[in-house]
Amino acid sequence: MGEQQKSVGNTINTVGTKVDTMADEFRGIKESIADLSARMAKLDAKMTDLNNVVRTINTPPVAPPPVPARAR
Repeated sequence: MGEQQKSVGNTINTVGTKVDTMADEFRGIKESIADLSARMAKLDAKMTDLNNVVRTINTPPVAPPPVPARAR
């Protein structure tokens, strides 16, 4: 019985260690995803700014008002 308890205890310790390792790895993955999300948000903002610049460039300038005949 003592041997069996020792074996089960070792197995539980091994599983516990693996769970702790996986938890650390998931934490790292979560941080990486958060970093990627922040980078994507910055890229999205830059793309929006670029789109606005292109729209501004593509918009023809407003023609100046005609000069009244009397002022000539």
